[in-house]
Amino acid sequence: MATQLSVQDRITQQRVTIMRDPRFIALAGILMIGSWEVVDNFPTAATNGKNVIYGGKFMATLDNPTMRFVILHEYYHVMLLHIPNLQDLWKEDPQTANIATDLVINLMLDKYAGSKADNFIKVWQNAALDYQYDGLDAREIYKRLREIGR
Repeated sequence: MATQLSVQDRITQQRVTIMRDPRFIALAGILMIGSWEVVDNFPTAATNGKNVIYGGKFMATLDNPTMRFVILHEYYHVMLLHIPNLQDLWKEDPQTANIATDLVINLMLDKYAGSKADNFIKVWQNAALDYQYDGLDAREIYKRLREIGR
């Protein structure tokens, strides 16, 4: 009888899978920045711009393609320097800044996932995803979200 992998081992496995995929091999160095940990009661996943934290219970609910999406999502924040370069937005309204930066990343990953029929990544069902913001940077999305009182 095969043993089931722990969440930590599954994340490690999916990180390696991402680094081996030719489409994401350029991100291998980004995935090696900082550290990452699993905390059971953390609600989803997050980064401080260098280190990543994954909610253990949350990650345990995900299939492998969705887990890869979450991993990529957090490291795209690192790669795009969302935390250090948008400090003014984070200080003014952290919730809206988070939504704006999430939209940038999720649109990128959704377009990428949608262009590949191999199910390598699958956008998490509750991810912020709105194509009216396609092609805009995080500052412009933030501005528009603030204008509509989001």
